[in-house]
Amino acid sequence: MIQNKPTVFISHIHTDEATANAIDAELRRALLGAVNVFNSSNRRSLEPGDPFRDKIIETLKNSECTLVIASPDSVSSPWVNFEAGGAWVSGCRVIPCCVNGMKPTSLPVPLSHLHGLSLDSEDGLTALLKHIAQLAGLDYPTTYDVSAGVTNIMDSWKTTATPKENDQFVAWVRRAERRPKRHVGLSSSRFFRARGITATDPIEIKQLPDHGLSSGDSVRCTLYIEGDDRVRSYCFAADKVADLLDEFPENTLLRGTLECAGQIKVYSMPSWDPDDDRGIDYFIAWIIKDATKA
Repeated sequence: MIQNKPTVFISHIHTDEATANAIDAELRRALLGAVNVFNSSNRRSLEPGDPFRDKIIETLKNSECTLVIASPDSVSSPWVNFEAGGAWVSGCRVIPCCVNGMKPTSLPVPLSHLHGLSLDSEDGLTALLKHIAQLAGLDYPTTYDVSAGVTNIMDSWKTTATPKENDQFVAWVRRAERRPKRHVGLSSSRFFRARGITATDPIEIKQLPDHGLSSGDSVRCTLYIEGDDRVRSYCFAADKVADLLDEFPENTLLRGTLECAGQIKVYSMPSWDPDDDRGIDYFIAWIIKDATKA
């Protein structure tokens, strides 16, 4: 790599290799080689015989910018968090680049403390290119087709779900159902389908005060998780996620994030005594934090 150019380090997990390569290609296309891009999935970033880990650490120390490819799978990766932390400590700007259904509002700590960008939008890709062009002392490349760039990046994560791909997600959901108190506030991501979308019940909403739900605007639905035969009937969504569930036909395959909200009471018969547990069932409540068409 030419050392007098600013270096952009792309941090990603192996399963996001296609997306890392797509972002790499768009940076080179837009900025015409004005920055060095280090991407371990691209052989141009490594010379034959390079000590892999040493090369990564050395490049992190000397990079001006680190792009963390934040997908539903990568945000819990120890290696990605190691690279992001190393870049932060060295004074490098770290930018979470949300892909494959992940949104800046869904980023876990510590990435949530950084301003993230969604690369499924022209605004997000434009903001990224403006910042990197500034690092290289360039104006924004006005001749670059940002719409085509977004399409190329999104095409890199097109996928179909198989039961095997959902194994870890199913296992996490079942653990949360066994011990909901321990899992409150925790989340996991993969494939599911929503059916039976209805208006929210004010009594249920009152039990979930911290999730931005509102009676008559938020929705409740039943989720069918790919690869699992159990049904989750108390799944709630607000704001943009509720809009998305309305947008797509029921049973559309979605890739998204579920958060465990603990147990809620469901009244199967009226009672005037709040201490009377007769006619009360307890169910696990889930919050759909984000979702996109798979």
